[in-house]
Amino acid sequence: HAQAGDSDLKSVSNSEDGNYNSLKVEGEDVIVQCVKQSEDGKGLVIRMYEAYGNTTSTYLSHRHVTAAFSINAVERHTSKEELPVSGNRIGPLKFTPFQIKTVYIE
Repeated sequence: HAQAGDSDLKSVSNSEDGNYNSLKVEGEDVIVQCVKQSEDGKGLVIRMYEAYGNTTSTYLSHRHVTAAFSINAVERHTSKEELPVSGNRIGPLKFTPFQIKTVYIE
């Protein structure tokens, strides 16, 4: 099992099967650091961060979204509430300066 800080996560640009190609983040302040299949095999895990020291909000889009949750680095749900989803868009996701967020997409 992956531990916080492990580097076994796939980069968006290194997708071999095309599953990550439809992943998009609106705006320029938030960077997607990595994407991988979830440990439970049922979804995607996306880790992103605010890169420029700003408070911002953004939307994350993916072609297959039925639900989305905030999770921690070891893939545990950090809140009981789902993140807002409309169509294939998740958000708004609010970031403080340099904040890291991990999102689980079903």
